[in-house]
Amino acid sequence: IISLVLFNLHKVRSQVVGKNKELESLAQEHETALKSNTAKTDYLANMSNDIKIPVNAMITIANKLIMDSDEDDESKEGLRAIIYTGNEVLEKVDETIQLAQLESGSVVREDEAYSLTTLICDLSDKMMNELSEKPIKFLVDLGENIPDILIGDFDKIKAVLEIILDNACKFTKEGSITLTVDSYKNPGEKVAENVEKLVFSVSDTGIGMSEEMMEHIFEIYYVNESKKKTASERTGINLVIAKKLADIISAEIDVESTPGAGTTFTISLDQTTPDNESNPVLATDRNPDRISREEAEKMWTPDVKALLVDDSDLGREVSLGVISKFEMKCDVASSGISAVDMVMNSDYDIVFMDIAMPVMNGIDAMHEIRELSDEKFKDMPIIGISEDALMKNREELTGEGFNEVIVKPFDVQTLASVLFRFIEKDKVKFRTNDVKQYMTESRYSEGLKKLENNFDVVRTLDRIGGNIEVYNRILATFYEQNKDAVKDLKKRINSDYRGFRSRIHNIRTGCQNMGAADCAEITLRIENAINLGNKTYARDNLDMMLDSLKIVIDCIKEYFDFIDEEKGMSDKEYSEMHKVNTSKKQTETVEETSTVAKLIIDIEELKELEKAVNDMNDANIDKIFDKISEKEYVTDDMEFLEVLGKGVVDKNYDQLEELIDTYYSLKGIS
Repeated sequence: IISLVLFNLHKVRSQVVGKNKELESLAQEHETALKSNTAKTDYLANMSNDIKIPVNAMITIANKLIMDSDEDDESKEGLRAIIYTGNEVLEKVDETIQLAQLESGSVVREDEAYSLTTLICDLSDKMMNELSEKPIKFLVDLGENIPDILIGDFDKIKAVLEIILDNACKFTKEGSITLTVDSYKNPGEKVAENVEKLVFSVSDTGIGMSEEMMEHIFEIYYVNESKKKTASERTGINLVIAKKLADIISAEIDVESTPGAGTTFTISLDQTTPDNESNPVLATDRNPDRISREEAEKMWTPDVKALLVDDSDLGREVSLGVISKFEMKCDVASSGISAVDMVMNSDYDIVFMDIAMPVMNGIDAMHEIRELSDEKFKDMPIIGISEDALMKNREELTGEGFNEVIVKPFDVQTLASVLFRFIEKDKVKFRTNDVKQYMTESRYSEGLKKLENNFDVVRTLDRIGGNIEVYNRILATFYEQNKDAVKDLKKRINSDYRGFRSRIHNIRTGCQNMGAADCAEITLRIENAINLGNKTYARDNLDMMLDSLKIVIDCIKEYFDFIDEEKGMSDKEYSEMHKVNTSKKQTETVEETSTVAKLIIDIEELKELEKAVNDMNDANIDKIFDKISEKEYVTDDMEFLEVLGKGVVDKNYDQLEELIDTYYSLKGIS
């Protein structure tokens, strides 16, 4: 009996040990799988975020090219296509990042009091804007006795409904989209008295879905075979995102659809109502930093002085593209060491600090600033810029001393929220349709008032949406191209009539673009005379036109002299965008010119080539051209040299003279 008992005990023990080892093995495999899945999610999110920086840069550059190009430039259509496609790519990337965030488990439910009326109004405004130019009606049907104040996750409910409504817009060509909202008590269920079943329905008259599609609509990895045959089936991951958000807030989504007749999505969830005695603070009141996309687009901070710190040229370009929309003054530092020095020597309202930088990273630079002797640096808003799309290190970084951390690249809405939270309220403004508001409240206001004596500033700003930075660029470009035009036109009218006509046309369009009406009118009369072959009229009236042009040039010079660095222009704005030389900036200009000289063709060498061409001295032509071609230049000049080289090979002296003369004209060289 004892032997039998011992045998059974040994057998049981062996089985238990075996089971424990098996469980340990399974637990280890599970942990490994979780780590692997987490690593994949992190990689997917961060890789997707890395894509955003070059795409944003592409869009920024395309926008600048459109702004700087002539009205009749056919390449504008291609640039607009680049911008449209780039925005589509960004939309897909943002969806991927959002999905990765949801799968990482970092997104949680946040219940607070909100107004159902506010929710419906926000959705309605967005839909009305979306459908303004489409043959689709948007209808809202509200049930009776729906409580207005509820407690739930306002942002996630809104996000789910926005995705469903956007989906309806995408697949409805005509007809209507209806948002139905109702609430009721759960019949037969024992629930608290203050619990309401809230039901949203979105019905459209679109293309509908097949049964196969409905079965898999919330599956991220499902590939619809019919997509190979038709583009009408619903695809993408936005509905997957909506389902995951719905799961977080314990909402159910049901779908009914008939191919060719439309689709109805129904979202239902339990929400509680506040106690009768309580006076809840609404979500929008409790969090004043909630800024809608529409509000962000209207925000305007011309009195704010910011510092952007980023060691990446591309990163700075993208960030400055977003910052410029607020028309704030923004200086740039390319290292943490430079940032500390600039903060010590200038008064900034806010600092945007890249976290990952060589030598001195953003965290160390932030600590250096915080430890400066003046107390103001301890409270200075310093915003960390992280490349971690999932923001897993946010709490750690804010604990280090950053006021907030945002993902790089950030968008307009993110930046607006940060500015609204950390900038003095009197410096945060919102644009209206009144262009005069921009002129009055802009840091350029005094200069613009002076400019109004000779320019129709109000009408011009109204035409370009009130953007004074764009207007400054238009003025600066005209100044650079035409500051020596008086001497050049007097020379061309006798020796280069075709070049004279081209120059007159450019001056006329430039004057029209910046609101110099008087000079534009005089120049137009001369241009019309030239087109009619009346050279006598052009010669007789040229002096009057040049006098008017000189007034325009002097006004622009005076304007840029007035709005110097102290009036609101950063060194980057002054030297790179405006490039107007004043006595105050001679040192910077000499330094800048020495840099630029390495990037453009040496004018003295080009004049030597011109003389050799005039003398038809083939040996000197080849020698000088080879000397010029040894150096590296910017893209435009390289293209010019390629064409010039063909003329040298062909010994086409007339073509060479014309090419060199055209180069002088484009560079504003007399």
